[in-house]
Amino acid sequence: MNLFMRRGYGDQSMNTNEWVWNANLSRCIDKRKTWVVKLSAHDLLGQISAVRKTINAQGRVETISNTITQNIMLHLIWKFNKQPSKK
Repeated sequence: MNLFMRRGYGDQSMNTNEWVWNANLSRCIDKRKTWVVKLSAHDLLGQISAVRKTINAQGRVETISNTITQNIMLHLIWKFNKQPSKK
């Protein structure tokens, strides 16, 4: 759980709080523990905004970006461990 706070602007609309909750679950699926299935979820509350407001020398700038802030990913992980050969 993270809190992103932007402060210090005279305009209250530019001072923002964004709570970001992430979650991960993982499970080994074989006896040797070489295969792992992992489920990752990012920004569960949907608080991250695609609009950023900044102030530069010319004035206020709003930047809108095409981002996917909320997502869920399923990972299949193979842990490869090779022991060095003894000479």
